[in-house]
Amino acid sequence: ALYVQETRLEDSKAKTAGHNVNIERLDNEISGLNTQKAPIDKEIAKAENAVKEISKKFPGTTLQTIAPTIKKLESDLESARQDLATKKAELDVVSKKVAANEVRIEKAEKVQADRLSSIERNSSEGVITAVNEDWGFVLVNIGKDQGVQGDSELIVKRDGIRIGNLNVVSIQPGITVADINQKGLSGSVEPGDRVIFQNLGE
Repeated sequence: ALYVQETRLEDSKAKTAGHNVNIERLDNEISGLNTQKAPIDKEIAKAENAVKEISKKFPGTTLQTIAPTIKKLESDLESARQDLATKKAELDVVSKKVAANEVRIEKAEKVQADRLSSIERNSSEGVITAVNEDWGFVLVNIGKDQGVQGDSELIVKRDGIRIGNLNVVSIQPGITVADINQKGLSGSVEPGDRVIFQNLGE
């Protein structure tokens, strides 16, 4: 009977030792899992904090709804980028049109300036000596002797500013009669105003 008891005791010790080995193995596995779990817990905590921050800005956002929210934000960002690219393209087109118009304006201004300069160089200058407002004509102290012709362009100026044009009616050796051209007239024509005669054939 003693032998049987000793045998049973040995078996129990062996089983206990086996259980202890299993427990130690499980403890090691649990320790390993805890080690692996630690950084995951940190990531989860970080994600939860991020969700809290986003929830402040976007009420109602949870960990379950954050993915769709991020997806929507990314979609909105992409739409904004596309809109920006479109606006930049439109701005580029408009800028080119503005630049082209500025070139045209610059050329037109140069042509006008050259034309006025040519008129000044190739013209004779007179002065209005009398104005008949009732009939709308003037007398100018320059005529055939100074090269005025029937198709001469007559420009009225005062203090260097263009007031309007005159149309030749008759030309005498030293005097010209001309009608006041009402079109484009910027003021009243008065005695003493300068008159520039430009022969169109020149």
